[in-house]
Amino acid sequence: IVIPDVTASDSGLYRCHLQASAGENETFVMRLTVAEG
Repeated sequence: IVIPDVTASDSGLYRCHLQASAGENETFVMRLTVAEG
């Protein structure tokens, strides 16, 4: 999964969307947050 131009605000939106899409995405969510941080 690749999300270009992701911002801190988008991180929250994608987090909810990914959790609803699949359970394994929890790891991806954490990586996304770290990337922004």
